[in-house]
Amino acid sequence: MTSSSYPLKIRKKVLTPQSTKTSRRTSMEEVEQYYPLLDALFFSASAPLTIDQLRRALRVENRGRAIDIVEGYVEQFNSLHRGVKISETSRKVFLMHVNPEYVETIRRYMHPPPLTEMQLKILAYIYKNQPIQLNRVASIFGNRAYRDVKKLHKLRLVSRKKMGRGSLLTVREAAKHMIKTDGGSRKPPRQSV
Repeated sequence: MTSSSYPLKIRKKVLTPQSTKTSRRTSMEEVEQYYPLLDALFFSASAPLTIDQLRRALRVENRGRAIDIVEGYVEQFNSLHRGVKISETSRKVFLMHVNPEYVETIRRYMHPPPLTEMQLKILAYIYKNQPIQLNRVASIFGNRAYRDVKKLHKLRLVSRKKMGRGSLLTVREAAKHMIKTDGGSRKPPRQSV
C-alpha cells in the first residue's frame, strides 16, 4: 500500500496562543510518511504493539504526537479494510487481527508460526502423555526442553498449571491440528544415516 492510498483526516483543533506550543496538530504530508512503516509494523508483529514501541520504531520523540499519528493511521486503516482490523486497548496497545466474522472461513488457511523439529516432538509427546510434568519432559528431551516448552506456552499451544514446585503440561485445542493422532508430529522425522 502506498501512503497516498490513505485519505487523511486530521483532527481539527482551535489554536489559541497558549495551545500553539503544546499542539499535537500535524500536517498531512508529515503523517503520511509514517503509513508505509506502520503497515509493515502491524503486518509483521506477532504480538500487540504498545504506543512506546511504535513511537521508537517511528523515531518520534513526543509521545502525544506518536499517539496522534498512530490513532490517525488506525482510523484510516479500519475505514479502508473490512477483513482485518486494528484494535486499541485503553492502555494504548494496538493489535492487528482478523475481523471475527471471517475467522471460521479462513481458519484452515492460517499457518502457525514455524516450530523446530524438537519443538514438534515435544508437542507430540506432551499430547500423547498429557497431563505430564515439565520435569519429566526435560528428563526425556534434555534441559533445552524448558526453553522449547516456554516457546510452546508463549505461542499458546501448551498450557501450564503450577503443581507445587513443578508444572503440569497439557496441549491446547489450537495445537491439536499440528499433531497426528498416533502421537507423532505431522512433520516427518529426519532419517539418520
